[in-house]
Amino acid sequence: MTLPQRGACCWPIGEPRSPDYRTCDAPRQRGSSYCAEHHARAYRVVPAMPARLRRLVGPRRISRAASGNARRGGHSTSR
Repeated sequence: MTLPQRGACCWPIGEPRSPDYRTCDAPRQRGSSYCAEHHARAYRVVPAMPARLRRLVGPRRISRAASGNARRGGHSTSR
């Protein structure tokens, strides 16, 4: 295995135990350890949840059992 050159992409290529294991060695993108292609693969932007799905999921609610009764041993006093 050879170490990446200074300023070169550190993206691993091949199987680490293989004698031909290496790094990409293309010029790094500014502010990254990787070239532009590998930076885009490593740091994907996760899209926001669609509004329709947000409405279906709704805000998280704490049930009465979880909020009050669970702290007092989980027994319900209501009839």
